[in-house]
Amino acid sequence: MDSEHKAISDEVSDDINKLVQTLRRKTEMLKYNKTLRRKSSHWGIYRVSPRLRDLNKKAYTPEVVSIGPYHHGKHELRVMEEHKRRYLVDFLQRCEISLEEYIESIQELEVPLRNVYAEIIEHSRVKFIEIMAVDGAFLLEYFLKGFSGDCSSNDHIPNRQRLALDVRYDILMIENQLPFFLLEFLFELLKKPQPDGGLSLTKIVVKGLKDATGWEWLAIDNIINGDMEVNRDMEAEHLIDFLDICQQHSYVASDERRECESLTTPTISELHRAGVKFKPSSSKWLYDVKFNNGILEIPNLKLGDGQTIVMSNLQAFEQGHFTYKYMNAYTYIIDMLINNEEDVELLVKNGIVENWLHDNRAAAAMINDLGKGCLVTSYDLHFAGLIQDLNAYYKKPWNKWKATLKEKYFSSPWTVISVIAAAFLLLLAIIQTVMSTLQIV
Repeated sequence: MDSEHKAISDEVSDDINKLVQTLRRKTEMLKYNKTLRRKSSHWGIYRVSPRLRDLNKKAYTPEVVSIGPYHHGKHELRVMEEHKRRYLVDFLQRCEISLEEYIESIQELEVPLRNVYAEIIEHSRVKFIEIMAVDGAFLLEYFLKGFSGDCSSNDHIPNRQRLALDVRYDILMIENQLPFFLLEFLFELLKKPQPDGGLSLTKIVVKGLKDATGWEWLAIDNIINGDMEVNRDMEAEHLIDFLDICQQHSYVASDERRECESLTTPTISELHRAGVKFKPSSSKWLYDVKFNNGILEIPNLKLGDGQTIVMSNLQAFEQGHFTYKYMNAYTYIIDMLINNEEDVELLVKNGIVENWLHDNRAAAAMINDLGKGCLVTSYDLHFAGLIQDLNAYYKKPWNKWKATLKEKYFSSPWTVISVIAAAFLLLLAIIQTVMSTLQIV
């Protein structure tokens, strides 16, 4: 029995020693991070709140590739590590620098890189620098290859459609970001003169974001050639911030933000029954929703898994930053307008919505889920004027009566002919009655 007790005691001692070592390592790393981090109430890259994550975990969780420290090392993402290292080799060849020079240059950026992340990064100094070096080179090389189209047949990412799509959306998740100044630093390492003499990081990134989102307006000249500090007192912190700056820089608000008396609107189907017509907007800007003279103009909206990811992460970013919440306001108004599959069907028929999901019910559910994650206030809402005008139009009884008459009696040539014939017969009957009365008199 004594030997058995001794064995148990030794096993417990080993476990305690392991626990002590683990806690010591973590506390030492905590102290190390504390000495590096600056005092700040604002960080650019952080985890999504549990409230948003519970609504749609898929929208915030990378499927195939980790970028940065938050998701690094997850089993399901390890396959892409080999591809990332291949892109690192391609990037070093493009820059014509050695791996040693490259790592040394990244090492000097460790402190500001760590400071961008809201959470204390528990990776060791060596591991953190490795993540930044590999992921930074991968991301910039990914954009460079996409911009120039110089992908080889051995490059599995662009040559496998499903993988290519997953990578596109993974790099647009708020938890999967790198500091933008790292991309700017790496871009400066390119020594070869560019063929057009005007290649810039902004052009490369805009092209990549345009491909990922399908938003054509991202390619307009005042973004590509403009200063990315427009509408901001700071430079872009990461790709999601870059995208947010682009959309606000692109959009010229036609509806001033003001206090909103009501936060509800009639749905698309209710507006349809009230006689409202729906028209695709000629504007490419997502937020340019207008209502004039009974016509609701909405820019083209593509509904699919990819759009859900982009819009959800923009929502999350806006909610964590001191920036006006255009995406939150937009998803809120669209959620008010779309309640069920009938609403989606009307927008599809009128060429406003492109439904890439399996049916209209799924598209309505997607919009409703986005709406649940919105954060808006009645005292400062971009679409306040639109909501007020829609409600005012809907409350007028004449608009509903006119729409009902049109739908019931003038919806087709045959009904129009029937109404005219009925009116003609009624007129004849009245004339006959009058004539009979006159004869009697």
